[in-house]
Order: sequence, then C-alpha cells, then structure tokens
Amino acid sequence: MSLSYTLGFSHFFLFLSPVSAFLCLKH
Repeated sequence: MSLSYTLGFSHFFLFLSPVSAFLCLKH
C-alpha cells in the first residue's frame, strides 16, 4: 500500500511539474 501511494505521488509530481513550468512560461 505504501509503495502504491509513493508511486501515485511520483506520477502526480511528474505530471504537475511540466504543467506548472508551462504555466510559469505562459505567464
């Protein structure tokens, strides 16, 4: 369960990182 949670958080961070960078560049 802990491993699955860590994997989910990792994927979420990997998805959020480019999105936040794109928003920063757009701003």
